[in-house]
Amino acid sequence: MNHKNMKTDRCIVICFDVELMPLKVTSRQKSKISGD
Repeated sequence: MNHKNMKTDRCIVICFDVELMPLKVTSRQKSKISGD
């Protein structure tokens, strides 16, 4: 049953990464624009 928890945790982490990636990319582009 510990294995199931680990799998779920990893899936949650991956899901969070997928959700946050666009935000990171957008903020990076914004800083690039303001840097210009």
